[in-house]
Amino acid sequence: MLLEHKIITAFTLINIGLLIGIITLNIKSYIRVRASYTMFILVFAGIFLIQNLINGYFFLTNMELCVSKIGWHMIILAGLQSVAFASLMWMELQ
Repeated sequence: MLLEHKIITAFTLINIGLLIGIITLNIKSYIRVRASYTMFILVFAGIFLIQNLINGYFFLTNMELCVSKIGWHMIILAGLQSVAFASLMWMELQ
């Protein structure tokens, strides 16, 4: 497995974990508060979770085809997503 494969897989797994955490926190918050903002965050995180699950499946099954063409671009995008989701999670925990 190439370095790009490992990095993309790691970022995808980190993103999935962060999104599950964001969804869990917001479900608890929505049950208590019933705010529309919380529902928006649930939908937002849910859509990104679906996207990352599909990406993860694609990367694991067709990694040779994908990474050879767009490897470092995907690493940058997945890394930026990780930073964004980690920032959102940090904000949620404050």
